[in-house]
Amino acid sequence: MKLEFQYAFRDYHEANRAHLKSRPLQYYGLWTVAVASILAGLMGLEFFSNKYAAITALALGGIMILSLTSLYRRRVARVWRASRNLHLPVTADVTADGLRVRNANGESNITWRTFTGFIETPELFLVYQSSRLFTMFPKRAFRNDARMDEFRELLRSRVAQRPETSLPRMAAKLRGPSG
Repeated sequence: MKLEFQYAFRDYHEANRAHLKSRPLQYYGLWTVAVASILAGLMGLEFFSNKYAAITALALGGIMILSLTSLYRRRVARVWRASRNLHLPVTADVTADGLRVRNANGESNITWRTFTGFIETPELFLVYQSSRLFTMFPKRAFRNDARMDEFRELLRSRVAQRPETSLPRMAAKLRGPSG
């Protein structure tokens, strides 16, 4: 199967969100600390005499929430703009042996045994070579549901079921932007 596509910022942003959410201790841990800081600050303002500590906790929680929302999107946008290689048209050949992915700057031939897991989002497949390195495949590149189903089945049979995967079983779909 041959796929041709070009990444868009929305692909990169969705992939980064899915990757972060695939690490629940990190993702939800940061949110928990941010909310706890704000609650501690509010309680400190009400019940304790050290108002500076309470204000510091409120500020810390606020900064963390900002960094998890709008600042995060800005950072992702800045990295996207700097990653010129992601702006080039991509051709991928999907075979029984693996993936051959190429653009104007080069090509990678990757066997299925190299992959450690995958995530399916509403618009993408992220295929992992390690816990932090993945290749994005936009679903629009498949042109029809039958090709996408074929790719999904290849991933399930060649990647997700392998016992040595370093990622949790990530074949489950992640929900949309809020899920």
